[in-house]
Amino acid sequence: MSTAEVIRPPRRVARLLPIVGWLGTYDRGWLRGDLIAGVTVAALIVPKNLGYAGIAGIPLQNGLYAAAAGAILYAIFGTCRQISMGPSSGLAAVAASAVATAGITAPGDIAAFVAGITLVSGLLFLLLAILRMAGSRSSSLGPW
Repeated sequence: MSTAEVIRPPRRVARLLPIVGWLGTYDRGWLRGDLIAGVTVAALIVPKNLGYAGIAGIPLQNGLYAAAAGAILYAIFGTCRQISMGPSSGLAAVAASAVATAGITAPGDIAAFVAGITLVSGLLFLLLAILRMAGSRSSSLGPW
């Protein structure tokens, strides 16, 4: 086999873990630019996520955890290389609203409540994906 040939993972594995499908074709010439982009994005995301954690009323370090978890998990399971995943101002406002509505005031309880909302939402999305109830590209509703 020549160096130009690429070993393709089984289709099912590549579908579940898209990173194994494209990692073998990654051009090392992109590494420098990708590292610069990663540092630049991190410099923007860190203060943004600290602010979002403050808005939601949870400990600031949780904003950092959310940014790291979102980026790592999307790199492994995501299908688009040009996307940024993580907390947003809308999600922070919704979390803060849910905390206020529930009347929770203790910082530890707030963090646990927001973590619970996050886990339940993630499980719901996972269930929808397993049941193939998510939108598809062949939908009659158009390209979106």
